[in-house]
Amino acid sequence: MDVSVTPEVQVERPVPDVDLLGRFARGNDLDAANELIDRHQADLLRVAHALLGNAQAAQDAVQEGFLALCRERHRLAAADQGQIGGWLCRVVRNHCLDQLRARAYRRHQDAGSLELPGREAAPDKPVEAADGAAQVWAEVAALPPLERAAIVLRYRDGLSYQDIAQRLDKSATHVGVLLHAALGRLRTSPRLAGVTP
Repeated sequence: MDVSVTPEVQVERPVPDVDLLGRFARGNDLDAANELIDRHQADLLRVAHALLGNAQAAQDAVQEGFLALCRERHRLAAADQGQIGGWLCRVVRNHCLDQLRARAYRRHQDAGSLELPGREAAPDKPVEAADGAAQVWAEVAALPPLERAAIVLRYRDGLSYQDIAQRLDKSATHVGVLLHAALGRLRTSPRLAGVTP
């Protein structure tokens, strides 16, 4: 009887974030920094785009997050920060919220200096050719930032409540409240009255 032995397959485990951060902090290992960027960039872009609603602004926010990582790498490595992804997500989220506050302030300042024209006549009929999905996503874009982010991460990206909570630094219950409020706004929006669910 011939019994052949199959060799054990070695599964290569990815290097933990904390080890990559240590290599980057202590030895300026750019390969380790690039690995951290590759691991977290897509998730950070998803969160930033959900909050800001603009791809270019989202890329800028993620870049700010990675710059903060470069500045804070020695402190984070010394603190043995194991959750680099969570830390980056908080930095990017906070940067996005700062950008939204700045936008709102600029809009407020600009609105005070504008002379508003007379009210234009309302069209006789709503535009019937508009795509329902485009109308819904346009309404989603007008939601408050955290509600918009929760809706986008849940319904566009298919993330669970727990995953959304982690990315927005909220509890899963708070995510549920955000989604409930956002869906309530969408259901009662007069611009979506003719759109079938």
